[in-house]
Amino acid sequence: MSEATNGHKAIPAEDLPKWLSNITLKKAIVEQTGIFENIVSFTPVKGSSEGENYSSQFLRLLVEVELIDHSIRTLSFVLKAQHNNEVMAAILDKLKLFQKEEQMYHNILPKFEKLYKNAGKRIQFAPRAFKVDRDPGVDYILLEDLHLKQFKNENRLAGLDLVHMQKVLEKLAAFHAASACYVEHNGLFGEEFTVGVFSEANRKLLQEFNASGAFLAQLKKWKNAQKLYEKLADSDDYLVDRLLQDQQYNPREFNVLNHGDCWANNIMFQHDAFGNIRETLFVDFQVGKYGSPANDLYYLILSSAAPELKTAKFDYLVRYYFDNLVENLKLLQYHRPLPKLKNLHASLFRNGLAAYMVVSKVLPVVMLDKTDNANLESYISDESKMKNAMFTNPKYVQVMTEVLPWLDNRGLLDWNCKFVKIDCNKLTMKVPKAPEWVSALSLEQAVQSYVDNGDRIVAVLPSVHLIQFRNCTVLLPIQVKVQQRDSTVRRLSFLLKAQHGNDFQAKIMDHLKMFVREHYVYHKVLPRFEQLFEAVGQKVSFGPRAFKLDRSIGVRYILMENLKAKGYRNVERGKGFDLEYLKQVLRKLAQFHAASAVYVEKRGKFNQLLSSGIYRKANQEILQELNNPEAFLSQLRRWRIGTHFHKQFADKEEVLVEKLLKLHASDPKQFNVLNHCDCWANNVMFKLNNQGNVVDTALLDFQVVKYGSPANDLYYTILSSAEKKIKLAEFDNMVQYYFYHLMDSLKILAYGKALPQLEDIRESLSKHGLAAYVVVTRVLPITLMNQFEDEVNELYASKMKCSMFTNRKYILAMNEILPWMEERSLLNWK
Repeated sequence: MSEATNGHKAIPAEDLPKWLSNITLKKAIVEQTGIFENIVSFTPVKGSSEGENYSSQFLRLLVEVELIDHSIRTLSFVLKAQHNNEVMAAILDKLKLFQKEEQMYHNILPKFEKLYKNAGKRIQFAPRAFKVDRDPGVDYILLEDLHLKQFKNENRLAGLDLVHMQKVLEKLAAFHAASACYVEHNGLFGEEFTVGVFSEANRKLLQEFNASGAFLAQLKKWKNAQKLYEKLADSDDYLVDRLLQDQQYNPREFNVLNHGDCWANNIMFQHDAFGNIRETLFVDFQVGKYGSPANDLYYLILSSAAPELKTAKFDYLVRYYFDNLVENLKLLQYHRPLPKLKNLHASLFRNGLAAYMVVSKVLPVVMLDKTDNANLESYISDESKMKNAMFTNPKYVQVMTEVLPWLDNRGLLDWNCKFVKIDCNKLTMKVPKAPEWVSALSLEQAVQSYVDNGDRIVAVLPSVHLIQFRNCTVLLPIQVKVQQRDSTVRRLSFLLKAQHGNDFQAKIMDHLKMFVREHYVYHKVLPRFEQLFEAVGQKVSFGPRAFKLDRSIGVRYILMENLKAKGYRNVERGKGFDLEYLKQVLRKLAQFHAASAVYVEKRGKFNQLLSSGIYRKANQEILQELNNPEAFLSQLRRWRIGTHFHKQFADKEEVLVEKLLKLHASDPKQFNVLNHCDCWANNVMFKLNNQGNVVDTALLDFQVVKYGSPANDLYYTILSSAEKKIKLAEFDNMVQYYFYHLMDSLKILAYGKALPQLEDIRESLSKHGLAAYVVVTRVLPITLMNQFEDEVNELYASKMKCSMFTNRKYILAMNEILPWMEERSLLNWK
């Protein structure tokens, strides 16, 4: 909806689209007036002035209606329809923009508003939408005419002042909050919103729309802009690659439905007699996109805030939005963790390309005076008069002399591959779809282990909106409603971990038998370990209970109880285990190890799946690929201590996998246990009592368990996940703490062989220096990454792993760890 023309001059019949004669509005009129006598007149007039509309044609339909009491009432509708230009119509059709907007107006927005109504708050996001009486044969949107209610746009050339910006941000925060809660109630939006226009199929269109030639040609001429020009000169080579990557929604961060086109012309204000803002509404929902709210914030503030606010008040406006967002999420009883301001700023930093897109593609249009050349064809063509006018506009140039350096100083122009050394082509990942088997899950057997006879399953509710994709694994929470015999409803919570995808990584997991191994541990090994303690009168659990689905879903899976629903939580992995948490983990490991030793004594050795784990000669090629040292060594030489260690590590890395296979070969002479082999912060959960004390510790993820020296788990747990201040300072004390609990559990379980001595454990630690080296060079850099960095770093083999080894926290930790290892002769394994 755009600025209205003055007067109601009818459009000549020859200029009207032919399909307009097929349109009647009886249903829409009834919704406005109730039953009426007849339509007196129907007059189409222009709905937007020249230079204000780029992709659609707008008509204002003035209708005089005779009511039942014979009075005359004038109604006005706005009809937004498919462009009569064939090129533009084809583009809009390919992108399915009208279908998407129709879904927004008629389905999604009413549900957003109902969420607030149910919470006791009246809110409106957009004008009311109607349908014509019969299909006119073209895509269209029919809306109430907000001008009749004195709504209007503000002057886009001047920009929105602080008061108007605050009102827009209030409404935007409410809109975003509703979208987050909508997903919680109804599941994820469809692909038209999760992917939107940002698909590989639209690559050519995206390249045409986002070509930077005209902008860069002018940037080169601006005063003091040479360095910025050099940074952006070849951006067309990779911009679309990076755009497709950045616009993939990440299910592990806070996501909302972005308006996607939230600029001054798509925001309408209603003022009272004193000029105060009474209401703010949005229009034009054709490019809504599910993802980080950073997209809408950059779009709105950088395109439409008054020039004096864009950068000077940017952080204030973000905070103002954030406070309103959280307030609305609380009102709507959002059940997931509330977003944090620091995470929003991290998302703004990650989405620097979105900021650049706004100031180089949108802002020049916003600041352009009205022109008859305003259409998509002119916008796409670098040689058009419109393009030239956009980038030579003195007002635009003046604003950009302030905005571009501001973006650069914030690192928001460092998204290009050349500057961050990322191969965008290899990083582009498809947004995973929910697996097809989700709708066919049956959990009768699993539920029966919890309920009494006579109880019945009312509903099985896969929480698709909470689904997580990690490497080639999908984690899906499942809620089951059970009606008990007394008619009360009980809720059970499960977590399904399943293999997902058919790419190279999935084949590796299959070759290494990771799901087969984990399934065996959950269903065969852990229950027997727990029975050993139960037999001596102790209740010990090692992980979540595991179940089986009623029927195959076509992929390997683990179905387990959802420990989060029982109050279990991980520690913050960036901080790691403090001393008390670490003791709890080591105590649980000691029990696990003791049970495994007694299990072997009573039942004989484990099968090859567990005795060798992934460390088999047949896996040597895969292990070499997974342990590629290139990224680590290339960064090591840049560290302060790097020159001392680089040469010896480069030599050792050549034989690392060969030495690993020897290290993990069976040695019956040493004290052996079943090692978890992946015992880091993300794979341990704690349950606390009301006083904040740990009452239980659970281990997760048994895909790489391996029979061998407990030195493997001790190095892995302490060096990967203990807090920095205790990692080395308390290492020996923690080994001793583990040993005493190991002894305690072995005695409780009546272990019949010779008990290990503390010196045996220490000697084994000395021999397993290679295990320590692998932990600090392969695992520790992952544990110390910020969560938002890890969101695009799931595949260790990705070029993005360079960022792991340039992480300041990791470098500082290694400056202490490597000399400590050298002093203990743990680096002499070649």
